[in-house]
Amino acid sequence: MEHSCGAIVCETIEHCRALMRLAERGMRECGDESCIMLYGIMLDSAYRVKAAAENHHSEMMRGTPAQEEMAPWSLD
Repeated sequence: MEHSCGAIVCETIEHCRALMRLAERGMRECGDESCIMLYGIMLDSAYRVKAAAENHHSEMMRGTPAQEEMAPWSLD
């Protein structure tokens, strides 16, 4: 695994955690429906990006090809 790539993936995971905390706080503190919908989208997106980054990191550590190397248009 290239060091800079691994560091960026780890940083991505940390940013996702921060985005999750922000979205959860926004959902608690904002009573407006449109805000709650926005924060729900943020939370869902952060979970998805975090899961993809963790999967990518695991594959890099195992030395298996990353999903995007096999099919760059697919995130599944």
